[in-house]
Amino acid sequence: MILNIFTSGFSPEADLLLVGVRTHTGECKLWRDSEGFLDYFLKTDDKIVIGFNILKFDIPFLLLKSQKSQKFPEFFKKINYSNVVDLFPILTFRNRGVIKGLEFYLEKEGIRKDFLSDLEIARKSKEDSIAQEVGKKLEAINSLYWRLKGKG
Repeated sequence: MILNIFTSGFSPEADLLLVGVRTHTGECKLWRDSEGFLDYFLKTDDKIVIGFNILKFDIPFLLLKSQKSQKFPEFFKKINYSNVVDLFPILTFRNRGVIKGLEFYLEKEGIRKDFLSDLEIARKSKEDSIAQEVGKKLEAINSLYWRLKGKG
């Protein structure tokens, strides 16, 4: 699964605005809270979680925001047994340690960035436009993953 979260900021006090997942079938799923995502994640057989900067942001943020949930122990265990592929350190290493954002790597690999910024996506009010924008971003991350694997 491709994972991306959208927040109101970059501090522990920030709100979780949206969790987006692209399944192995290409379907885009969205949740406005951690509980809906936890239900899905704990029921799915996916054990590979792919994303951009998910080891330093998305996963810790989800763990932080789900601490009070009764599902937290199960989530903590499953996420720790999952195979996590974070494209950020891989691409930073390939870029000789120079830190760049997702847009830089998409452009470098010839993948079109046709989605809004995370904050713009999270602030949209219409569900269909949110799903479309999140889907575009998740697809771009998916394309970047397969490009790195030499299959894209």
